[in-house]
Amino acid sequence: AILNPARRGADPATLGRLVGCAERLVYVSCGPETLARDLDVLAAHGFRVAAMEAVDLFPQTPEVETVVHLTQGRPLRTWATPGGRAGGPWTGRPSGAVGQADEAVVLVLGDTGPGGRTPVGPFERIAVVAGHSLIKIGLHGPLPVALRTLSKGRHPVAGIEPRTARFFADKAGLTRPFVHIVRAGRAFAPLHGDLVLALEALGAPPPVITALAPDR
Repeated sequence: AILNPARRGADPATLGRLVGCAERLVYVSCGPETLARDLDVLAAHGFRVAAMEAVDLFPQTPEVETVVHLTQGRPLRTWATPGGRAGGPWTGRPSGAVGQADEAVVLVLGDTGPGGRTPVGPFERIAVVAGHSLIKIGLHGPLPVALRTLSKGRHPVAGIEPRTARFFADKAGLTRPFVHIVRAGRAFAPLHGDLVLALEALGAPPPVITALAPDR
């Protein structure tokens, strides 16, 4: 199969269906950031990069085309992280530390104020991003309970609320709910790469991104 999507890249659902009917993929990309996100999706489904070539079709500009050849391999679902294991978001769970969630970072719509409580723990706002609230939730119960409470308070998760999901996909490349488990027991997981890119695209303060992002 050959993919040549627009700069916004492909969506995870399409990639998930495609891997079931192709033995090899050639992905032609004009957006390095969304290419990185989509290669992460494909790796979770068992497609690994066999070769990659950058092609300078537009000299003296920052634009670059990239051609990637992928072949089937073992799915990359989890990996080592300080204190335990971390996992990606493309197989039905949030990204982040694997285990019982103790702390999560979530981008929700609207202004939550400096902080508040949910039935399973308190939250604090750590940044205002494009008019929305990036919050950190401490958990002593199930994360979905906290997210439902926030949604009922008119603060649904970015990337899942139907009226604004298209905006976040087009503006920030966010193709899934902005939910990341930072800590689970002893395991610590820095913010997943697609969420780092989303914060950068939405103009989040650089110190916040640096504090949450993985080393580059």
